[in-house]
Amino acid sequence: ATSHIGVDANYFDTMQLQLLAGRSFSAEFPADFLPQEPSLEDIYGVMITRTAVDLFELGSLQEAIGEILQINRLQFRVVGVVEDFRLSGGIEDPTRSVLVMRGSNRSEPAMVMRIDPAQTASVAEHISEVWARLNPGIPVDYEFFEEQFEQRIFESTNGVNQAAIFAAVITIVIALFGLYALALNASQRRTREVGVRKTLGASTASIVGLLTWDFIKPVLVASVIAWGSGYYAVSYFYAQFSSYPSIPLAVYGLVSVLTVFIAVATIALRCWHTANVNPVESLRYE
Repeated sequence: ATSHIGVDANYFDTMQLQLLAGRSFSAEFPADFLPQEPSLEDIYGVMITRTAVDLFELGSLQEAIGEILQINRLQFRVVGVVEDFRLSGGIEDPTRSVLVMRGSNRSEPAMVMRIDPAQTASVAEHISEVWARLNPGIPVDYEFFEEQFEQRIFESTNGVNQAAIFAAVITIVIALFGLYALALNASQRRTREVGVRKTLGASTASIVGLLTWDFIKPVLVASVIAWGSGYYAVSYFYAQFSSYPSIPLAVYGLVSVLTVFIAVATIALRCWHTANVNPVESLRYE
């Protein structure tokens, strides 16, 4: 199924759509517009996007002009081609994006307006006043795209974000316990080595650094592996949207730095305790 909407001749200027081929709807061509009671015999006008040209296999942009499309048993002639656009700012699958715009003079359920963001309050008040004058007794219902966009973002990502945060916390806690257990086991196994190094003059800092580095190496390897899997997971999640931002590599680097910091903070205390054991006690223990 192809998404299509009914628009008037002012829609394209309001939405600032880029015309690529053909023309826009115009009052000079009454046949462009769908009447209140359309006929199955007549042919009306439509404008399509660049993607629609490829999807319908209409050839080049110029070749698409004049082609006949059928929508709900009605026939439409392509009068123009515009650049792709997303009504929801990209929060939809590309196949569900608007591809076809029907010319319409019928009463549509919604009106789209472009306003100056700095004049939002005054514009809303003006709309209410005009509406009350033209439709007394009928309340006006309007929404700002920014608010609608933020709500859709929240609905689309809130569940995933909460699940991701919960999974991340559990994973970090398990990893910390695992790292600490490994550090405890390794320090106990290397008690004699630490005692010998201390006897030969090694400082506490050097021993802590040596023991810590042994654990940092696998953490670094795991971080590199996480880069690839994380990039794939993010790409898979964003595939449901028609457009999405790119994540800079610096983000992955920052995550790795934080991971190493948490790992060092977890095992350094245990390594420091092992490095400060009296060499006499360490060697006697062995």
